[in-house]
Amino acid sequence: MCDEVIVMAVTGGKRLLVALVAGVFCMGMLLVSPFVVNALAVEPGAYYYDSDGDMVDVSPDEAWNRANELGTGMGITQDWILSSRLATTADKNVYVELNGNVIDRNLSNGVSEGEVLYVADGSTLSIYGGTKVDLAAKMDAPHSVGVWETNSSGTLSRVTKDVCGGVITGGYSTSGGGGVEMQTNATLNLYYVTVCGNRAKEESLLNGYGGGVHMACDDGTLNMDHASIAYNYAQNEGGGIFVNGGETREDAENCKITMMHSHIDYNGANDGGAGVAIRGSGCNLVGDAEQVDAYDDYSSSVFWYEQVFDGND
Repeated sequence: MCDEVIVMAVTGGKRLLVALVAGVFCMGMLLVSPFVVNALAVEPGAYYYDSDGDMVDVSPDEAWNRANELGTGMGITQDWILSSRLATTADKNVYVELNGNVIDRNLSNGVSEGEVLYVADGSTLSIYGGTKVDLAAKMDAPHSVGVWETNSSGTLSRVTKDVCGGVITGGYSTSGGGGVEMQTNATLNLYYVTVCGNRAKEESLLNGYGGGVHMACDDGTLNMDHASIAYNYAQNEGGGIFVNGGETREDAENCKITMMHSHIDYNGANDGGAGVAIRGSGCNLVGDAEQVDAYDDYSSSVFWYEQVFDGND
């Protein structure tokens, strides 16, 4: 007895291909006809650049692992919900192209290592949200993401806000920064990126700092170009950014934050520095930040500890 069938064939390579192939199943054997009914290229959701600079289409997790191993770059072509933080390898340089999409940790409760991104000792992580043209196109169809906000009575809640461009969101950490945790001699470059909707929770004396970005490091560098750190929350200090010298919260040394056409706004913190909190005099701020603001009534917008502030106008 023979039956006509259509089977699905999947091939890999640099582009995943799914093909519907006509055939006949007869006496336990599949006899495939020499024609394809239909073929469809399936978008795997991400890509990485190999050692020759060629783009290879894979899943987002594999793209990150390969780029991190090679010290190259990767990109996503659709929104990416993480099951764990993305951690760079020490002394590696990696870049991520968001292409206007979202990387979401999607945490509703605080967990250890709950940040979205972890920039290891001596490594550089560069995030490209998209070009100006890409961002403009997103204005008609912005991302809807959950962000942390307080009302006039100081009650914290997660609400929905529309943001444009590449987005880093959903971090909720009890052991470091909510959105990004940076270590000694680490560099984070943000280009046309919004870091929003992240939270740092206090579960011990040394936690709950840096809702958006925590520079727990000496010799660390944060560069922002047309980027925004907004609607993040820290249970202690530094709703947007917290800078200090390491795990014991000592003063930072030789750190630098450069901002060009960028915003730090609508962040909140219980104990001060809703926008930025910096411990010590060893962090220089350079550039033309367009706005540093707080969204709550109970924390100062910027909380400096003997801060050096250079090159602003």
